[in-house]
Amino acid sequence: PYIVEPIDGGPAQKAGLQKDDVILEIDGKSTADMSDEAVVSRIRGERGTPVKLKIERKTKAAALNRDAVYRVLDLNLVRD
Repeated sequence: PYIVEPIDGGPAQKAGLQKDDVILEIDGKSTADMSDEAVVSRIRGERGTPVKLKIERKTKAAALNRDAVYRVLDLNLVRD
């Protein structure tokens, strides 16, 4: 699963998530076998509670090269 477009002013945007970031884990649980609906449900969770995401982001430098370079980031945000 990946970020389509963070909502302006929403928690994802505030946490620095970007379009096309790949969601690897939610609260330490792999998203590899989750449906899109399960991913959205786990991220949304209960309003005001924290959620930890592990994402993979293609670096800007990689866009200039044939070999893609990715960074893995741990982000903490609070659900709106």
